[in-house]
Amino acid sequence: MAHLHGGAAALGSGFPIFNYPASAAYVFAFFLRFGAHAVQAYLAFVLLCVIGFAIVAWRASGAGAPGRLGAAAAIATTALLGYPLWVVADRGNTEIVVWALAAAGLCFLLRGRTRTAAVLIGLSASIKPFSILFLLLLLGRRKYKEAALGLVTAGLVVIAALTAMGPPPWKAYQNLKPDMSLY
Repeated sequence: MAHLHGGAAALGSGFPIFNYPASAAYVFAFFLRFGAHAVQAYLAFVLLCVIGFAIVAWRASGAGAPGRLGAAAAIATTALLGYPLWVVADRGNTEIVVWALAAAGLCFLLRGRTRTAAVLIGLSASIKPFSILFLLLLLGRRKYKEAALGLVTAGLVVIAALTAMGPPPWKAYQNLKPDMSLY
């Protein structure tokens, strides 16, 4: 958890307590850079993700033209009409970014590009930790180095985000130690 008031010069000041991993704050900051058009930028990102993954499904389908079109239509229809997408879009949640990174990682995993998949899944896990479970797919394929790469990627991104927000994680830990004796 990060407190963004006054201590996060990289993100600006005056923000409330932020109950997400520090790297998720940078996802919000990215969209907030669009100023009055932040909502439009976010919704454009959502639409690009849906269209992009429909195209990927269409190209990845080994079937003929009708099968490919059916796969793309199924993905696009499910994404556009699916309740979870509308809830995420309505609330401006970072889940769409997590979904995009994890889905891209899974696409690379299916193509056999396990290192790229691990990095994308690690980036996704640095924003919302639950997606780290996708690294189990690498373990199931005996890709232990790639799974470790995903874990290291997630850890380094979170540490970099915490350090950029300040104070550095070790200094924050040192400042907490005296108060921990109360527990």
